[in-house]
Amino acid sequence: MLKDYQKRVVKDIESFFNDLDVAKQKFEASPDLQAALGDYTALALTGKYAQFQDRPRSGAGKLYPRVCIKMPTGGGKTLVAIETIRAYQNLLSKRKTGLVVWIAHRDQIYRQTIENLHNKGHVYRQLLDQASGNRTLIVEKGQAIRPQDVQENLVVLMLMIQSATRDTNKIFEDSGGYTEFFPSENRYDLHKALIEQIPRTACSIRRRSKRA
Repeated sequence: MLKDYQKRVVKDIESFFNDLDVAKQKFEASPDLQAALGDYTALALTGKYAQFQDRPRSGAGKLYPRVCIKMPTGGGKTLVAIETIRAYQNLLSKRKTGLVVWIAHRDQIYRQTIENLHNKGHVYRQLLDQASGNRTLIVEKGQAIRPQDVQENLVVLMLMIQSATRDTNKIFEDSGGYTEFFPSENRYDLHKALIEQIPRTACSIRRRSKRA
């Protein structure tokens, strides 16, 4: 099903995830590396990846691995994206559950992708179901997601680029569908602990409190 150039792209992606997994296992087995580096990504971004200057950090201030795939129009980006999810689930996360955020840049592509991923007879959905063990949930911005959904399924959250390029915290503020991921408003101790763990959540929590 994959064309030759798509197979080469997927092979490179699989190699990247395999290298990350090797670094992760080495990091987890060495207290000295843990004390010196803080997280396994710093170890992974050495050797043949040292030339790449991209060093993104999460809301918790930790490095995380990021790879970009550039393909021409009509090159099969959707199929390669699905193969990338499958490779990540199989080679790095090594589980069938989790959360994937899928961002589309045009409404037509967004709607077409949603339709195909909802259709259990379509090859795209079938490939995702193979990765999730037939536990795939396709959701859109505003639809409720619970921690249990992510723990028990492969959740694909579809967004338009306009939503994703705004302040990320605004996505959570605009929707009441993600409240179960955060402590209740009167649990100030838990809010404090969450902010200390992930400082960027402070903005979202304050906005929600003011609106209430």
